[in-house]
Amino acid sequence: MTTSVSVIEARLTKPSLTFTPGGAPASFGVEVINHSGKFAAFQLEILAAGARRESDWYQLMPKRHVRKFANGSMSGFGEG
Repeated sequence: MTTSVSVIEARLTKPSLTFTPGGAPASFGVEVINHSGKFAAFQLEILAAGARRESDWYQLMPKRHVRKFANGSMSGFGEG
């Protein structure tokens, strides 16, 4: 039997939310933690019930990423 260990963890600030087109904006945060000790890329897919996949119903902000090294130093890249 093989045990699977997740090395990339994702935390959401809200487990679910309701968005009404034309209403108040809805938002949530995502924190992704790489526990592997090695650089890892990931993809975040956001789906909304009833929305077309190619629609432009969401915006990612900030467009900035931070890499934290084992010694605690950080480097940022991207926009914002």
